[in-house]
Amino acid sequence: MDRAIWDSKAVAKRALLFLMILALLGCSPSPNIELLAPSEGQIGDVIDIRDPVFGTFGTGGTVAFGPVPAPGIMKWSDTDIWVEVPQGLSGMVFVTVTRGFQVSGGMAFLVLEGETFPRVMSFGDSITYWGAAWLGLKMEEDPFLSQFDPLHMNQGERGEKVTDSGALVRWQDALTYSDCDFAVLMHAVNDLSDPLFGEETIPLVDIQQRIIDMINAAASTDTDVILCTLPPRVDSCGDTESPTTEEYNAWLRSYAGQQGIPLVDIYEDFISTPGWGPLYFGGECLHPIFEGHARIAELVHEKILDLALPTCSDLDTDGYGDPAAPPCTYPEPDCDDSDPDIHPGIVETSHGDPMCTDGLDNDCDGLIDTEDHGCQDCVLPVDCDDGNACTDDDCVDHACIHTDNTDPCDDGDPCTMDDVCSNGSCDGVPLDADGDLYISDACSGSDCDDSDPEIHPGATEAPYGDPVCSDGEDNDCDGDVDMADSGCHECAVPEDCDDGLWCNGDEVCTDHVCQAGSAPDCSDGISCTDDNCNEAGDICENPVNHGLCDDANACTDDVCDALADCLNDCNAIDPEDPCCQDAACTGAPACDPL
Repeated sequence: MDRAIWDSKAVAKRALLFLMILALLGCSPSPNIELLAPSEGQIGDVIDIRDPVFGTFGTGGTVAFGPVPAPGIMKWSDTDIWVEVPQGLSGMVFVTVTRGFQVSGGMAFLVLEGETFPRVMSFGDSITYWGAAWLGLKMEEDPFLSQFDPLHMNQGERGEKVTDSGALVRWQDALTYSDCDFAVLMHAVNDLSDPLFGEETIPLVDIQQRIIDMINAAASTDTDVILCTLPPRVDSCGDTESPTTEEYNAWLRSYAGQQGIPLVDIYEDFISTPGWGPLYFGGECLHPIFEGHARIAELVHEKILDLALPTCSDLDTDGYGDPAAPPCTYPEPDCDDSDPDIHPGIVETSHGDPMCTDGLDNDCDGLIDTEDHGCQDCVLPVDCDDGNACTDDDCVDHACIHTDNTDPCDDGDPCTMDDVCSNGSCDGVPLDADGDLYISDACSGSDCDDSDPEIHPGATEAPYGDPVCSDGEDNDCDGDVDMADSGCHECAVPEDCDDGLWCNGDEVCTDHVCQAGSAPDCSDGISCTDDNCNEAGDICENPVNHGLCDDANACTDDVCDALADCLNDCNAIDPEDPCCQDAACTGAPACDPL
């Protein structure tokens, strides 16, 4: 075959192959790194490289940290590549992804040296995504956040809710590949429902089960979960706070408490902050602004600190803490936490005592045996002064002797009295300055006036009329003075004043004091009746009294009529009656003969 023809065919084949490659590349989106989670870490850490268009090339692609290729790709999916940070790196490097002839742009990754804070994965929906690693915010003006250099793995997704079915799978993958110490699980109110966008409410029981499934998945990877309540919805969203939000948060608080799962109550913290809406959300109603994300970061950091920082231990149970495990709440650190007989409370004395020759720093003062003042020989008693007022210090045969005394002393506690030495220490009894057997309320007792023995909770502030009801003192320490005290009340209601008598009227209670009633008016307006009050029948009676009608005229009959009053009619109807003819009888109307 002609050489020229062969060469032209070879060229054509190479050109065709090149065009096919270009076509293939044109049909596939270029790799592009959208997020590194975390964006800093140590050699050997696993990081998640994220982008929506990596494609399913599997191990056909490569990842490089600067000039150093990743030792192996643990997972390559459409959206995530999990790789380990390789050896031979330091400082800032740029991560790139290569697929075929396509190379992504670089994204900065900081290689840390030395011990770092625990690895934390923040998992959620858009509230996490738009926060752009909110948990790892570094703010120089915030001394709380700037003191840490945590490794955080942001697992936020736009448009995907924690309540969606795919979230559980993504959560399980993140737990498997991230090897994190803590997984912070949070989401927003639109995970329940989003009426603003016409979405229907998801049954609360389904959401609860999804959260429980995610917690169980974390337990299988030995990852500690930190739960977060839903943040509140700002009114500018167009509807008021969904009742389901508080119902869900109440369930989450209860479930976390029952299961012993750490909880960050974002909702309560936000709504308890004055002006929280504009402060944390600005003009948005669902996604926090920088200040909102910063507050969430601070709350979660505080919770992680509570869980991750070492706690003080006392292995030998002598009451003094292990100095290697700060912060200690014990009085002083223990220089030997394996021996209960070695701690700062031990007295390393006196000369001749076995502890002065045991080669140990028994009292943790940095001095051993005869180096310690307590183990030294003495010449004068002053050489043996141990600074304890409750011991008599003496020097006998060049050895210090410390004998407990029973001298009066001052224990320095204002809530004790009668301080006296006992067993080498100064102790007092609870303060009862007035001797009424009640401790002063200033010293967690109940005596409201420890200067007066007549005033204490056992005193009686009663009865009405007693001088204690008008002395201006709270005699029984119940907070009520004089007539404000129920014991000084003569009455509370009118019934307390009833003397059982009807004829003296109904008594009344005014300002806790009984007032007499007004007797009933039994007058009937008739002058010749007796106006009487019948106590037995609780009624008025008006019997007639003819004697009240006597007009001193023998020629009239004096009669009392209960309706017409007195009637004085002539009584002489016999014309022969001398009364009618006797001038003495005619002082009244003359009697006319019939």
